[in-house]
Amino acid sequence: MTRRYADPVSVETVLRLEASERPSAPHAFRWRGRRYLVREVLAYWMAAGVWWRPFTASRRTELPADRAVWRVETDTGGVFDLSRDTATGRWSVTQVHD
Repeated sequence: MTRRYADPVSVETVLRLEASERPSAPHAFRWRGRRYLVREVLAYWMAAGVWWRPFTASRRTELPADRAVWRVETDTGGVFDLSRDTATGRWSVTQVHD
């Protein structure tokens, strides 16, 4: 079962020393008062905004931004999708997999 969320989280990232187009991967995050350590990054992808809808200035705030998504397994064995908005740099938990 998968549960969807849009909860903001604070994320610690791995410092990347080499030049790369891929943003820094999450190392740990704090969600709902608990700190989770990332054991493994299971997947990484970029999710585009709603590209099929016509863009208008009046609907600008309705269109979701592009985001980088990491599916991670934590030290608790949980699997989370962590999303980073590429425009604002804000992180959120978007899905939790059972």
